[in-house]
Amino acid sequence: MPAAALSTPWLFWLDYLLLAGGSFALWAPRLALAPLPVLALALLLRRMARIRGEEAVGAAHAQWQLHTVWLFLLLFLALLGLFLGMGLAFSEGAALDRVEAIANAFGAGSLNLCSALEHFWSVGEIRWFAWAGLLWTALALLWPLQRTVQGMLALCAEHAPRSLSRGKRWLALGLAALMQGGVLFVVLAL
Repeated sequence: MPAAALSTPWLFWLDYLLLAGGSFALWAPRLALAPLPVLALALLLRRMARIRGEEAVGAAHAQWQLHTVWLFLLLFLALLGLFLGMGLAFSEGAALDRVEAIANAFGAGSLNLCSALEHFWSVGEIRWFAWAGLLWTALALLWPLQRTVQGMLALCAEHAPRSLSRGKRWLALGLAALMQGGVLFVVLAL
């Protein structure tokens, strides 16, 4: 069923825009709550699509949006687990004091992002947590945005998101990396 034939295509686009906004929450923390309305709206859209017989495209997009919201939640819980693990491993000691000093200096604005990362890396005791943090950051920046871009491409192509070709999936990943890289360039330039 073509996307133009969906009963409410603008609501699907609204959901994708909210998801895209949430994908930039690491750069602008105020956007962290942007995906929350998607949860309720996607449930409503999925129900409406099933009632109207738009199972192939409408319900598939709503389900894709729901899964992306759950991905945001899963990544948030992984971040909490990372902090909990670091807190349990270093509840007392010099490493925790150094990490706290770096975080306070970064928060006060006396360290830029690159310097703060360099100082974190110099604390040998937390190197494994630094690697885990880098992996988490890469996943948090790219994965939800890639899913969002893939959904947008599928909506334009009038297909379900899962039915896109491998080339278009790679295109979605490339576009997500390009968008996040552009934001990183702007942040580092300021």
